[in-house]
Formats: sequence, C-alpha cells, structure tokens
Amino acid sequence: MEESERVISDLGDAIVTLINQLISKGSHVKLNIENLSLDFRGVKVVLNGTVSLDISYISKT
Repeated sequence: MEESERVISDLGDAIVTLINQLISKGSHVKLNIENLSLDFRGVKVVLNGTVSLDISYISKT
C-alpha cells in the first residue's frame, strides 16, 4: 500500500472511530478541510470544503 493510500485509509478509520464513539450521545460533527493536498495514484487533488454529520441515536423498543 502506498503512503497516500495508507493516509487516506487511516483518516477514514479515525472518522469511523469518532462516529462510533459519538453515536450513542447524539452529536453534530463538522469537519472543515482547507487546502488538503492528496496525491492519489498520480493524480494530485486539493480539497476544500466542509463535511457535516448529524448523528442521532435511535433506540428500538
């Protein structure tokens, strides 16, 4: 696995871990990305933007 692929995978794993920890509490998570440069399979990409997650816990009774 190339370094850029490992970084992307690690970032994804960290976000999933965060979501799993917050899911039972009900949360709003906002991730701001500014000038994140990625080189993925020879294609250079710069990301700017916001990812918002509204996490709700629903209990089945």
